[in-house]
Amino acid sequence: MPDVEREIVTDTQEDSTFEFVRGLQNTNTRRKTEPDLGKFNDYLTKNDEHRNPEKIPVYDLEMHLARFVMNAKEASGEDYESDTFKSIQGSVNRYLAEKKLNINIITDKEFKHSCDVLLSKRKLLRQLGKGNREKRADPLTLEEIDILYEKNLLGTGDPKSLINVLYLNNTMHFGMRSRTEHVNLRWGDVQQKVPSTGEEDLEYRERSTKTRTGVTSESRSLHQRCLKIEIIRDALF
Repeated sequence: MPDVEREIVTDTQEDSTFEFVRGLQNTNTRRKTEPDLGKFNDYLTKNDEHRNPEKIPVYDLEMHLARFVMNAKEASGEDYESDTFKSIQGSVNRYLAEKKLNINIITDKEFKHSCDVLLSKRKLLRQLGKGNREKRADPLTLEEIDILYEKNLLGTGDPKSLINVLYLNNTMHFGMRSRTEHVNLRWGDVQQKVPSTGEEDLEYRERSTKTRTGVTSESRSLHQRCLKIEIIRDALF
């Protein structure tokens, strides 16, 4: 199969526009790309491929990706979780884009075979019980929340327990999931409202989040609200 010529996009100077884009990239995404890329590079090195991914011709790169997905395992010898390979594929694709290569290993037809191998491997791992989210956190029950109050891990007795209450309420009632959403919270984002029913509540006007970053016009159709329900727990409001 003949190699496909790639267009390498170059710039005469590295200006502030690139730094602007990098500065607004998701921190967790940047943090994840490096170890994911490291796994793929380690596999390349162990298989006598010492070129950086961006220097490898398209056909050779696709075959490396396909063999990596089919054969790579954890350092312990265990199989990766089914979603790990998808994550690594995305990280390698971001790396190549940052190197200004005009290719996409997820959508380009030249990489269809490696994508088919990835799909088949994920099916196999699912059949083996991988990817069943064994480490997924279960939601807190009311009984468990009561225990946290009894142990003073939640409450108004000290600053730490009060912050824990705020974090729990923001997560449960406003749908905040990440630390970044809490750090970016500003005065006025949460406002006390008294609707026509006369029942007080807090309304949260969401800023950018992990899934709604502002790249598209997608936003919540309704603002998140926290109702005042004194019979459950006075400290909830």
